[in-house]
Amino acid sequence: MSTSLLLEMLRRSGLEHFYPSFSTRGITQLDNLVQLSMQDYNSLGVTSMEDRRRLFQLIQTIKAEYPDVSGTTSTPASSTVMTPASPGMGTIDGSGYGMATATEDLA
Repeated sequence: MSTSLLLEMLRRSGLEHFYPSFSTRGITQLDNLVQLSMQDYNSLGVTSMEDRRRLFQLIQTIKAEYPDVSGTTSTPASSTVMTPASPGMGTIDGSGYGMATATEDLA
């Protein structure tokens, strides 16, 4: 994957102004970008919620469109998933889905 592809993807998401910060920290290719976690965003200067949302969405898009990019098959230690609510249980938003956190024991 090329540096120009990373820059183009950032540009499409309105995040190109982060490229200098990313490249200084060795994030110069899509392979590097998809390995970021949300905990990395602050250290990269991505502090606004809108930019965080855009970056998260971009990473998800890259994983879907470029399945051969490394880091896409790793299993996170903890992830949040949408699960159907139990029958008779209401949800705040009325969607019928609630948030659940699944944590693997990696020890």
